Amino acid sequence: MLKRRSNPGHLPGLADLAEWGTGEFEDYYPSSASGEIFEEWPSPPHDYYSGRRVVWIGTEGRMIRAQPEYLQHIWGNIFDQDKLAAVASGISSATGPVGIIAPYGQAGVIDPVRVKESIEYAEDEGLDEPYTTGDEELDAYLTDPGAAIEERADLEESSEEEARALFEAELAAAVAAGDGDLGEIAVTVRDGNHRAFGALLGGEPYVYVMLMDNDYQRLMEGRYPLSGDDKLREALE
Repeated sequence: MLKRRSNPGHLPGLADLAEWGTGEFEDYYPSSASGEIFEEWPSPPHDYYSGRRVVWIGTEGRMIRAQPEYLQHIWGNIFDQDKLAAVASGISSATGPVGIIAPYGQAGVIDPVRVKESIEYAEDEGLDEPYTTGDEELDAYLTDPGAAIEERADLEESSEEEARALFEAELAAAVAAGDGDLGEIAVTVRDGNHRAFGALLGGEPYVYVMLMDNDYQRLMEGRYPLSGDDKLREALE
């Protein structure tokens, strides 16, 4: 079966935008730009989460470490190229740790339903690549099961019931193995996009995002349980 690469997220397009920017870090984040010592940063109940040069300031138990390939911004979000460039250059050239208030966002574990929706609404998602199971045939089965089943039955000279059962077995195996993007935690920034993506463009290997109030309460109280909630709770730092 044909394999596909995992999702590159929203970062590549923003890297192109930042190249046109000319902003200065101090113009946007004066309290963070000089890399103050820890004692001068916000005091408890704030907590610190270290990256390469950035120390993210947030709240213990509500923080998600977001990987670049699974960090997104909401559809239609407008970025200021100067601000984005300012954050990126300010962080990459910092000589000491830079304290930044963590952005707020939403998070969820990628399951087959999310892969299906990502493929169907790829343009709206704004991703360079939609999410994938890691297998083109399984992706096709998720988005158009009837056509995929019929094609496999014809090729393998089997019944459609057998073809469907085989797809379901392969899908279950892909979920269990975490193939493609399955099982990864996707994070959508709702507030603090320039901080989050600018940090990645400035060389940070990941960013910390604070889970939004409603999402955190739902998760902790077990309301409206979703696939992957257990993994999401375990990922909170």
